[in-house]
Amino acid sequence: MRPWFRRHGFDWQAFLDHGIEAEALRATGDALVDPVIAQAEMRAGTTTPTILTEPDHGR
Repeated sequence: MRPWFRRHGFDWQAFLDHGIEAEALRATGDALVDPVIAQAEMRAGTTTPTILTEPDHGR
């Protein structure tokens, strides 16, 4: 994940600390984000999460 974040100009540590807006991920145009967003929506019980966070901080 860290190389993907770096490649798209996102800060990995900021993501771990604060999450990231789903729309920021969608704006990358990377089709891989759609399943990630869908999973976050399922976990959150909503279809419009504004912030995605890494469970357990990915550590």
